[in-house]
Amino acid sequence: MNKTPWDHAGAAESIDTYWRTSPLEIEWRSKLKACLKESKIDLTGHVLDAGCGTGLIYEMLIELGMKPEAYCGIDHSEAMLALARWRHKEAVFMQCPVDEGEIVPEDYRFDTTLCISVLQHMKSYENAIRTLVDVTRSTLYIATWLHNAPDVIRFDGTYYGNTYSVTRMLAFVSSCSKRVMCADCKMLFMQNGIIVVRMKDA
Repeated sequence: MNKTPWDHAGAAESIDTYWRTSPLEIEWRSKLKACLKESKIDLTGHVLDAGCGTGLIYEMLIELGMKPEAYCGIDHSEAMLALARWRHKEAVFMQCPVDEGEIVPEDYRFDTTLCISVLQHMKSYENAIRTLVDVTRSTLYIATWLHNAPDVIRFDGTYYGNTYSVTRMLAFVSSCSKRVMCADCKMLFMQNGIIVVRMKDA
């Protein structure tokens, strides 16, 4: 499997330190946690954390009442996963790109899926969202950089930092499957928004 920019020497450790110490990142996660709680996120079934990074969302879900055995985290970066496994030996973390297409056995679905702050770092989001919709039984949470304007694709030679159109992403999510009942967006903090997709289990 190809290495990601996060697998460069020291990159995962550096960004993990930033995520854990930056006042902006701490405030963002606080607002995200409040939103998940307000939405009555179901953590009693199987939970997929797509793009789990170093385990920060796992820690948040534990605080919200999830049992470790309910959780599966996937990420493309082995360096990120190494940090997550070192901190949380009780949880399952697997190497797999979010946009792989078939990230779980056919016909298997997670009750709740989260994809937090991942899509803005991809060249495009279509394959990832199709995959996430396919593997979700009940509710899908997608948090990324959003605004009320056309997509803005930014690439500095190493990392993507895209900001997406709310209207276009909502329309795309709704078109992915007849199982999508509704998709709503809420802006949480600066350009960070979250799309909540309610599914019907066919």
